Amino acid sequence: MTQSIATIAVVVADYDAAVAFYRAKLGFTLLADIDMGGGKRWVLVAPEGGGARLLLAKADGPEQSAHVGNQTGGRVGAGGWRGRAGARRDQKRGRCLPRAQDRLPGVP
Repeated sequence: MTQSIATIAVVVADYDAAVAFYRAKLGFTLLADIDMGGGKRWVLVAPEGGGARLLLAKADGPEQSAHVGNQTGGRVGAGGWRGRAGARRDQKRGRCLPRAQDRLPGVP
């Protein structure tokens, strides 16, 4: 049996800014944006062509906010491994992220 990771939660500072980043900078598709009440939303994005989806979870309080952009404690996380084909495709489309202005809003 083949196993895979379906969804990874990513803590973000702002839903709309995160969605805009993943769509405009990385070409992800918005799969779901459902109001859950109380200021929470179920927001799923995924790379075109499939792969693990990202659940964009808005930080709730100062402790979670402190982890926006540092969810792996300074280590490279799963999002850093896109594979050669994905990296080449993104580079051709100008979607590489070497510059600070291209990072997710709220991430240093």
